[in-house]
Amino acid sequence: MFGNYCIYVHLNEKKPLFLLCDERLFIKCYERLETLLDEKDKPFVGAKEWYVVDFENLSLLEEILEKVLRRENAKI
Repeated sequence: MFGNYCIYVHLNEKKPLFLLCDERLFIKCYERLETLLDEKDKPFVGAKEWYVVDFENLSLLEEILEKVLRRENAKI
């Protein structure tokens, strides 16, 4: 395990959405976020690449959540 923090969202199922590792915020590489984010990195050794998010940019965080959660709610 990565030994840092994981932020889950509960909709249809419990899913990890964000990881907070080494004071950096990561979100899974959802295709619908390609227009908002471009920097990718591995949050921990052995992990797949995730997008790196500027957690101080509140409007960006709002857009990310809106895009991800709107799509997830549509599946309910």
